[in-house]
Amino acid sequence: MLSSGTVGAAIEGALASVPSIAVSLCSTRARGIDYCSAQAEPLFASAAEIACRSLALVHGTNWSAGRPQILSINVPFNATVDTPVEVAAPQLGGYGNAFAVERGTWLHVGAPVEYQDAALGTDVRAIAEGRVAVTPINLRLVDDKELGSLRRILHETW
Repeated sequence: MLSSGTVGAAIEGALASVPSIAVSLCSTRARGIDYCSAQAEPLFASAAEIACRSLALVHGTNWSAGRPQILSINVPFNATVDTPVEVAAPQLGGYGNAFAVERGTWLHVGAPVEYQDAALGTDVRAIAEGRVAVTPINLRLVDDKELGSLRRILHETW
């Protein structure tokens, strides 16, 4: 999730106190569809409609309650407005082989997501089973329990 440019853009919006969304259409490279072709237009239209419907659900609620928030929406490549939607946690441990070394340089190649062993309740599992995954994200990337533990260790040993 944190290596996603789409989520990165939404993080920038949230840092500016703008509630933000990141909408990702699952990779179609493995299915031979060129994102820039007319063949892909219906896929993007469906993803846009799903995003609008998702936003309508949280608009006017206290979902973000004054905190910078991000809503990550992952849409299966063949989703329609009738595709089931699930609130899901992000898959931990990565999304496949998104990075590769070519001529001694690391590159982000955006490999298709690897679905095997996707945990129940995660965005990857939802996508693997054909559901839209909606994940609320906040900017507090701190583990409060570990923060207190580290403070105690530092106080006792420094």
